Amino acid sequence: MRQFSVPPVLLATALAACSHESELLNSDLIRQRFGNYGVEVVSQDENLRRSSLYSTHAGQRICRTYAFVVFDQPVRGDISATHDSVLAGGSIGSTFRDSGWSIEKETLFIGSISSLRASPDFRRRMHLAAETELAVHVYRLLLARDGRSLPYATIAEVHHPDYLTEAGLRELYGADLPDDPEEEAIAAIVALIRSD
Repeated sequence: MRQFSVPPVLLATALAACSHESELLNSDLIRQRFGNYGVEVVSQDENLRRSSLYSTHAGQRICRTYAFVVFDQPVRGDISATHDSVLAGGSIGSTFRDSGWSIEKETLFIGSISSLRASPDFRRRMHLAAETELAVHVYRLLLARDGRSLPYATIAEVHHPDYLTEAGLRELYGADLPDDPEEEAIAAIVALIRSD
């Protein structure tokens, strides 16, 4: 199985401002907006998972969110069975929610990148022919239950423009985050997107 190098900046939780909220799941929002939802694991190893969260239209999958998931290691024993279900292809948020966990997202970064900075395969999955801005959301995914919260992964999501924009992300997850993107964070995200 191919191993992936994860830029340290993506793992850092020290970006300027953070927002912490109880969460709506991408699976729920995509299903609400487009009428259906699916997840395709594009690649995965013990540290990094790349997945396409999609809706189908006229028999074609359209990626609505492309997610880069860096799992916290080691995985705690009390979540290992649910984590195994995720590794078997389950949607992260709904798999843990169905196991009795609440999902929280601690936002680290919200911004946009040009679709031209993504690989051709990435643009093909989103059915993007022309240049457009793609909203980016980087956050820590926390699992909460019985008054405790534990970190599970750091996630960078790139959203289809018909699904979520940067303004939409800021409305959902924190309008007071910095307006100026951190160049290191963007460079790390772009490196992941281009390596697909």
